[in-house]
Amino acid sequence: MKPTICLPFCVTLILICLNAVTSQHSSSCCLKTNNNKIHMRRVKDYRIQKAGICPIDAIVLMTVKGKEKCFDPKSDWAKNVMKTVDERKTRTTQNPKASPDQRQKKNGRKGRKQRKNKKT
Repeated sequence: MKPTICLPFCVTLILICLNAVTSQHSSSCCLKTNNNKIHMRRVKDYRIQKAGICPIDAIVLMTVKGKEKCFDPKSDWAKNVMKTVDERKTRTTQNPKASPDQRQKKNGRKGRKQRKNKKT
């Protein structure tokens, strides 16, 4: 082929390929929202998806098993789940896992070994 014909053909082909790649939705985009609620204990985290690159606004809930479920951001239930997850995160950062001694004092119970020692 002549260079004058080949160059425009190659440029056009590259532009078509770029358009096809960039127009595809990200694999992590929600395409529709779910109406089936899940238990709050199963929700580990969430992220907010805004329309733009992805086709719809959504709240993406991440479960403890690593699955992602999409919900309507206007739903009161989804807002409540986000609030609960945020509260859970702040409690965890403010009070890191207590030592066994602190848990024992908090519960007011003695461990199995201490009960056995008391009997003897």
